[in-house]
Amino acid sequence: MVKYIDYDTEHIDPGNTFGPFVHKRLSFAYEQEVRAIIVKHPASHPLDSEETIKHGLEISVDIEILIEHINVSPSAPSWFAD
Repeated sequence: MVKYIDYDTEHIDPGNTFGPFVHKRLSFAYEQEVRAIIVKHPASHPLDSEETIKHGLEISVDIEILIEHINVSPSAPSWFAD
């Protein structure tokens, strides 16, 4: 789950590689967002590779199981939820 913090009073641990990917501003806390992080290393040379992922990875998911509900920003216009 994403951790929502006040960037004026809290900081992301610089020693945590995933920190920037799992933190958001406190003002987005209503979202209750969950993120998946996939780390892909080549089997032969995990840390020394020329392999580049240019357009992301396609991951199969069952959207009916993955999404329980969708939260729309309370400041969004009324038509947005439709």
